[in-house]
Amino acid sequence: HIGKDIWRSFAMYQQNDGLWYFRYKDEYGKWRTYSTHTRDRYVAEKMEANFKQLSSRSKKKPEKLSELLFIFTDPKRNPELIDSKVTGKMYGERHSEEVARNMKDLGSLLDETSNLMSKGLGKLSRMDCKTIMTIVHNKWGNTSKANKVFSQFKRCLTYASEQGWIQVSPAMGMSDIKAMTQNEVVPMTPNDIAEIISRPELFRYSKPACNTKTEVLREGRIVEDYTMFCLLAYTGMRRGEAAALTSGQICNGIYRGKAFHYIVIDRAYKDDEWKVVGKPKWDLCRSIPICDELYRILKPFINRNGDVELFPNYKHTRFKQMFKRLKHNANLDEVVFEDEEAFAMLSPHKLRHALNTNLLADQGIEEGKVTENMVAEYLSWEHQDQSRMQRRYTHMVASRLIPVSDLISKIYSNKIDESVLTVSV
Repeated sequence: HIGKDIWRSFAMYQQNDGLWYFRYKDEYGKWRTYSTHTRDRYVAEKMEANFKQLSSRSKKKPEKLSELLFIFTDPKRNPELIDSKVTGKMYGERHSEEVARNMKDLGSLLDETSNLMSKGLGKLSRMDCKTIMTIVHNKWGNTSKANKVFSQFKRCLTYASEQGWIQVSPAMGMSDIKAMTQNEVVPMTPNDIAEIISRPELFRYSKPACNTKTEVLREGRIVEDYTMFCLLAYTGMRRGEAAALTSGQICNGIYRGKAFHYIVIDRAYKDDEWKVVGKPKWDLCRSIPICDELYRILKPFINRNGDVELFPNYKHTRFKQMFKRLKHNANLDEVVFEDEEAFAMLSPHKLRHALNTNLLADQGIEEGKVTENMVAEYLSWEHQDQSRMQRRYTHMVASRLIPVSDLISKIYSNKIDESVLTVSV
């Protein structure tokens, strides 16, 4: 928000602490103060000149991905390099040259392999970023070159979001190229997951509480952690979808004269700070039925919170703490699992993969009631061989997916321990 005629209403002064400050009028005529964080007058005057140059430089908003990459292909006009002369951030000329070289290579590669360069910057989705990640990996493999190209591409999108060109970077939170060549996911067996579901004491705190208030708070958290684990295990929801779940998303329906419950998954947390709520991954909303056992354990939270989030305290660190405490208590209690390696790698995403694997086992396919397409619809998997228009018109309603929820209840053998509900939530 810097005015064009900033030099006409600009002043630099030194305060009692010895630091030099800028004082200027923005484009709305409001005075603003900016600290140089230095006591050296020569350095402050140099930053003053850079600040005026930055204010007079017009930043044209890029409309397409090709225009965004073009901004970073000139090392001398790299916007982050110019900004660093004012902000003092570490961004050297050698790094600017490397970014320019890698963005040129990425632009040439995308021109040859896809039509993403002509796509609007505001329409760029997370799926498009994953496509770019795959293209880069196929070209350079699991090398330092591939990792640098994709990480610098993510930084370009972050800079675009910082400048207000896009609302949120679609590549925020995406892993690096090296994570693509990880070992094959080892899913937990149904018996192991059922064992955890039948033992809510595994979510306890090992150390005693220091006072009564803390003890009551921990009892509530134990119930929340156990309920969240059951929700992830029985539905395969993603972390952002489960944390953003509200009671208004849990609905009642009737199918063939029988009442059932289902969840409308149409919102999820989209950023690492868990502050921005948007549509689920790939913008695919879905309605999934849930078994009666899971609904009974969710019901106290629905009555308690009204039409707000059921789990308002769940952020990224809370999930880590929950699974870390689960593994620690299982080790203390000497719980024996069929696959110890899979349990050691347990996470919310591993629960999702385990549910997919267990649903596609022989017991589900042989019955003829559950198909692969129904499982894909229930878990909202993205398929490269299906167009978005085809998925749009073949969306299954919740009642069509009741066989999936029935099979999930059968797989985990109705192991939910409803005695945990006696603890006040």
